[in-house]
Amino acid sequence: MAKGSAKKQRKFAQVQARKLAASQAVPSSCDVLLVGAGASGLLCALEASSLAAEKSILLMEAKPILGAPILATGNGRCNFCHEPLESSAYNHPSWMEEFFSAAARLWPKSTPSELVQDYFGKLGLLSTSHEGRLYPRSLVAASVRDLLLAQLEASTVKVATLRDVVAVEPCEQGFCVRYQERFREDPLAPEGWARRSLHARRVVLATGGDTLSAIEGLDLPLVPCEPVLCPVEIETELCQRLDGHRAKARVRAYSPCSEPLFDEYGEVLFRSSDSSQKGVLSGIVAYNLSRLVTPGDSVVLDLLPECTHEQVAALLMRGGSYNPRHLDGALDPAVAHALLPQAIDDDGAATLFSAVEAVKSATFCVSGKAFVQSAQVSRGGLSLDALTLPSLEVSAYPGLYVLGEALDIDGACGGYNLGFAWFSGLVCGHALAQKD
Repeated sequence: MAKGSAKKQRKFAQVQARKLAASQAVPSSCDVLLVGAGASGLLCALEASSLAAEKSILLMEAKPILGAPILATGNGRCNFCHEPLESSAYNHPSWMEEFFSAAARLWPKSTPSELVQDYFGKLGLLSTSHEGRLYPRSLVAASVRDLLLAQLEASTVKVATLRDVVAVEPCEQGFCVRYQERFREDPLAPEGWARRSLHARRVVLATGGDTLSAIEGLDLPLVPCEPVLCPVEIETELCQRLDGHRAKARVRAYSPCSEPLFDEYGEVLFRSSDSSQKGVLSGIVAYNLSRLVTPGDSVVLDLLPECTHEQVAALLMRGGSYNPRHLDGALDPAVAHALLPQAIDDDGAATLFSAVEAVKSATFCVSGKAFVQSAQVSRGGLSLDALTLPSLEVSAYPGLYVLGEALDIDGACGGYNLGFAWFSGLVCGHALAQKD
């Protein structure tokens, strides 16, 4: 009964979304077309319209609702920014430094994070922070999304949902944009949806990096997309026994030639894998690890980073005899028992050494990423070399702009990705407002 009711509700929502999309009038031309109503697209539209209300701005979204990606951020709590937004937290730190420096000429008295916080503060958002991570005080992502939609409704921006842009082509005085109406079926059209076109003087692409097929014909440098900020799969049988258990650890990673790749402290969640010979490391520290490792790299866990090797040995030999249970007060007993030898053998020194190493340097080989379907971010998109700073205009095609996750930029967990999305939207919106 419950399943049937949920199915009816989904069907009803789909019908309502189609009706709403059909009622939204799309002009044949506009000054600015924004493609994608996620974080960067929404802020770009709002900033441009607030500074240049006389411009005709159209916001086009392929999904039935606006701001849907915002609702999924921070496990539904919306970690909307980080204080500060350090360039070093991104995959291209030197470019980020250059971008922030160029944008500082527009707002010389504020940092990028301060600008984002100030913008949302003026909308009425109360925020709270934890270790630099900024959240709405409500800890509900809808607080952020709904404030933006209310501001959008009060603006001059026109909205069109269930429209999927399939091609952007330069033409006289702007761009010809072709799109599908995903609420109006046409059996003769490709993919079965009716196709329309419009003319835009300027186009802003604020979609994901893996949805840039609309500009494939422009011969722009595109970086292949891959999921990041997801769990890491490792070669081990231990996680089958440790599924669901956690440990605070210093996590390091090395390339096959021992080059240091990663070093961070955090909580590791052990998870089982479909393969009995493999396991999964999850948690924020593992998500950050996923940005920097590839198959064949090694991950080293120091499960007691506050203790020296000698101190761990002393704990294990407490009372004059070796016992792995001596660490039950320092580690989750399940983790200790899975990693440590259960008894000392004929070579007691060797056993003690291996036990200490299991605690201080538990080493695993990376086999890949895990649960990529739920990855928080997609790496890849338009190459940063194609852009003019700070406007994010494509150098080869004046009037075309690319923002947010459509660019080959990704950051660590903690609000860096949303922070960049908001800030890039503000910068581009400001640039659009200055254009004739």
